[in-house]
Amino acid sequence: MGAPSFRPVFPIQRRTTSRWAPVCTSVWGTTRLRRSVPYRPSMAWRVRPVTFPSPGSSRFPDKPSVWSALLCWSQAPAPSAAYRYLYPVGPMSSLAGQSWRARLRTEEFLFLLLFIPSSIVTVWANYDLYAGGVDSRRIQGGLLRLAIVVLLAMIVPTLDRWRHRLPYGTGRSTVDFFRTFLPFVFCVAVYTNLHDTVRWINPNDIHGQLMQLEQWLFGFQPVVWAEQFITPARTEFFSFFYTNFFALTVAVSSVLWALGRRQQSRETLLGIVVCFYSGYILYLIFPAAPPRLYYEAMGMFSVDLGGGAIASFQNALIALMPNEASRAAFPSLHTAVSFVVLGYAWKFCRWLFPILLVFVLGLLVSTVYLRHHYVVDLIAGAMMIPWVFWVTPRIDRWWNRSARPYDLGERP
Repeated sequence: MGAPSFRPVFPIQRRTTSRWAPVCTSVWGTTRLRRSVPYRPSMAWRVRPVTFPSPGSSRFPDKPSVWSALLCWSQAPAPSAAYRYLYPVGPMSSLAGQSWRARLRTEEFLFLLLFIPSSIVTVWANYDLYAGGVDSRRIQGGLLRLAIVVLLAMIVPTLDRWRHRLPYGTGRSTVDFFRTFLPFVFCVAVYTNLHDTVRWINPNDIHGQLMQLEQWLFGFQPVVWAEQFITPARTEFFSFFYTNFFALTVAVSSVLWALGRRQQSRETLLGIVVCFYSGYILYLIFPAAPPRLYYEAMGMFSVDLGGGAIASFQNALIALMPNEASRAAFPSLHTAVSFVVLGYAWKFCRWLFPILLVFVLGLLVSTVYLRHHYVVDLIAGAMMIPWVFWVTPRIDRWWNRSARPYDLGERP
């Protein structure tokens, strides 16, 4: 056979001092390096054999595009296996091809998918308030929370980079633990942005319709009806269950991790994260203020909740948020997430199920007693459970194309 009519890009030769020669060569479309290509362990280059389509394929034109050059893609076919191609290892190369997809876990991808647009709207909403003459600590607090989340998110690539340099033991286990549980922290952080963004995305509140729906279903308002049972002791009792919601959320995952069943721990956390993000989307579609805000504004309450130290602590946490802008009532994620946790407890850790059931029942009653949710919110939250258990394994398989479980540090 005759020699091919093209020459390869980036053939390996000898050393050179030009680190960016391959990139510059690709940008200007040169088919041969002016000098040889470096390969030193200290430099960020990786050598891989690459199989290309046949010469003349439309997928690989003679002149590479500027976009492909910026992504450091080589677009010339190789005439033989003797040639290898250099791919830089860095931020751009991690975004090129599928390497970035292999590095991101499903829960991390979901975080980026929702956090980036919500952050843009958060900055815009706070700027709009500031331009309108509203300058308060809550605006500064919203931007501060956003900056903290960005800094925390930068920890993930650092953990991914240094993990394989650590031996099996406490160091690697600590890295694996943080890498697995940080997406849950990010998920909660996205929730803090919702208070600032919902009314800018969808100003059509539905809490009036929810009140009418409860009146039609029950003939009265359950949250107002519950006032007859209010005492300081009961308020403190139910505040205990409500305040422990996040501890309940990670209880099954933490127990499974402590037992060494890390894949099951991650699966549980992924289901919880999917449940949260699904609820966030529904918050944007059906914005509704909780009864403690809407009914209070209408003057429907005649009894103060009172309470003790736990209730005061809970109220202090609520005060940190932009309270008047809260539109996170429908559906009740307290209900949805709690039942998802119970489902995974029944699946993986059945002895823990009856213990958690007590806390879940106390939590559900507390959401109505403490005026955080309408009863129809709880019904809508329960209806999310089949969706979560159906979509979670499918989205995980779709993202993790290797069909292999993530390396969570279990000993082989």
